[in-house]
Amino acid sequence: GTLCPPWATRAATLATATIPVGLGPTALGLNSVANKIYVANNRSSTVTVIDGATNGTTTVPTSFAPLSLGVNQVTNLIYVASPSMNTVTIIDGSTLLTSQVPVGYDPRVVAVDPVTDDIYVPNYQDNTMTMINGTNNDTTTVPVGNSPIAIDVNIATNLIYVANYYDDTVSVFAGPSAPALQFVPVTPCRLVDTRPDRGGGGPIP
Repeated sequence: GTLCPPWATRAATLATATIPVGLGPTALGLNSVANKIYVANNRSSTVTVIDGATNGTTTVPTSFAPLSLGVNQVTNLIYVASPSMNTVTIIDGSTLLTSQVPVGYDPRVVAVDPVTDDIYVPNYQDNTMTMINGTNNDTTTVPVGNSPIAIDVNIATNLIYVANYYDDTVSVFAGPSAPALQFVPVTPCRLVDTRPDRGGGGPIP
């Protein structure tokens, strides 16, 4: 027989669809668990929520002129940075209700650590980074280099990397630890009884 090339069995057709969103879409985030796509619209000060199954959309107002966003797939919260308002808008992915958290001056990007539930926002104009505690929205601000403009998080090592545009450096931070695990005692219950004298069929192979 003839061997097919590896792409011959793919079902993708590369068919396209166009979905209208708000004015000036500048950033996009995805929650693959909820199958939702979030688009920050800079000129209309909104976030468009796209249903990945239907391509239907919902519009959520945010602080003025959002520029970037990050998605926590574990908590189903979306964090939207608005540089001109010095805030991060938090969108509840289930209810689409919003709240605002003040950060530093000119926040342009967002990074989310779903393991520790912390959100990191470098503030371009005041050379700082703000960490938002995802549980209670408390903030901590630390100095970085000159004009921090990019950020990423290594969720395996719990290290945060911030690129500083005007001093040609990268600031590296150790993030806070994840909350400690807790032992919760529960009353024992038998899920499956395989004993023959209790109606079972013996050990499960």
